Amino acid sequence: MGDSSFFRTTADRVLGQIERIPKAIRAYGLIHADLHRFNIHYDERAGFTVYDFDHCRYGWRVADLVVIGQALQAPPFIEGYESVRPLSGAEQAAIPAFTQARDICDIGDHLAMRSVKGRRDPTNEELEEELERLRQLV
Repeated sequence: MGDSSFFRTTADRVLGQIERIPKAIRAYGLIHADLHRFNIHYDERAGFTVYDFDHCRYGWRVADLVVIGQALQAPPFIEGYESVRPLSGAEQAAIPAFTQARDICDIGDHLAMRSVKGRRDPTNEELEEELERLRQLV
């Protein structure tokens, strides 16, 4: 398999970018942390219902925007969000880092959940594919 230290180096760099964001009250708080289209249901009568709060925690609110923004075509979604609460310059600058952080977490989730879902451990080839996916992101 390729050099797995690439994961650590990339994760450390991304974390460093994220940690530079001030934890201002409006930018940091309780988030869903897994807010994607499969955790949201829409009904014409009831509107939107959000569920699956197993990743819920305190974090930067822009992290939720990145996840749902990827599913809902980011620019229009973020424009709508900012019509209610504008993002700070630091939050806007951190969107690429949060996007990479989310992708790193997704890779880990996919690999960790294989055995829970009854699949065999990933092969070196599959791990190499995930590593290459991360290389393409940075």
